[in-house]
Amino acid sequence: MKLIKLAKVFIPAVAMLTMAFGTPPANAEQKVKIGVTMALFDDVWLTYVRDAMTAWGKKHPDVDLTIVDANNDTAKQVGQVENFLAQGVDAVVVLPVDTAATGPMTKSVVAAGKPLIYVNRLPANLPKGVVYVGSESIQAGIMNMEELGKAMGGKGNLAILMGELDNEAAIGRTDGIKKVAKEKFPGIKIVREETGNW
Repeated sequence: MKLIKLAKVFIPAVAMLTMAFGTPPANAEQKVKIGVTMALFDDVWLTYVRDAMTAWGKKHPDVDLTIVDANNDTAKQVGQVENFLAQGVDAVVVLPVDTAATGPMTKSVVAAGKPLIYVNRLPANLPKGVVYVGSESIQAGIMNMEELGKAMGGKGNLAILMGELDNEAAIGRTDGIKKVAKEKFPGIKIVREETGNW
């Protein structure tokens, strides 16, 4: 399951980066503090991601994992990151509200010398040294369309219900779908595209 794979990759990445680049606790009794800000809690997929992180945190008593909800508000998310830094976290994890507006968060965390991990939604212009854990959006669209094209028998009309129009994942997945439809399934006509806002 993709969620399990994500959790298996994501959590060790956070732990590894925290130990490698973060300030280690002064003694064994201090916990490694990781602050996580998520775009929103009110989303089925993101609930799975949050539940996996929470379960991992419970299994690691040496880690203090704080997860907060940005309520799909970019300004609120930026403030949450600033609060994490003020609280002295050892690493910051961001599942961004807006992938085009991650610059201020990246700048703040990098300037503080803390590890920064973006999850699930790839930020625009990801700088060197900042980690992204997630799927390749265009590849996800390619895989979806390859299976859908087979299921449709290579012909028919197709409507695409997209995520948020400015979201990297929605853009990449849609591009992947269109690429495969054009190259492999000329008998499938894309008749409509609408946003479903996830």
